Amino acid sequence: MTVQELRKKTDEQLKEVLSELRETVRDMRFQLVTRQLKDVKSLKKAKKNISRVLTIMKERELNEQSSDSEK
Repeated sequence: MTVQELRKKTDEQLKEVLSELRETVRDMRFQLVTRQLKDVKSLKKAKKNISRVLTIMKERELNEQSSDSEK
């Protein structure tokens, strides 16, 4: 998922994506331990996507705070 696609989503949609990604990472960790995970790079990609979502959520939070303080 690209950053542009994530930025178009609402806060609720971002929370859903975040929970799905966290569940995916959890499942991948189990697969990694049991040696069932074939593509180890996919775990790293999922973690980066989690970071992207969290960053966008934090940016929005800071933008709201700054706009509230200006009023």
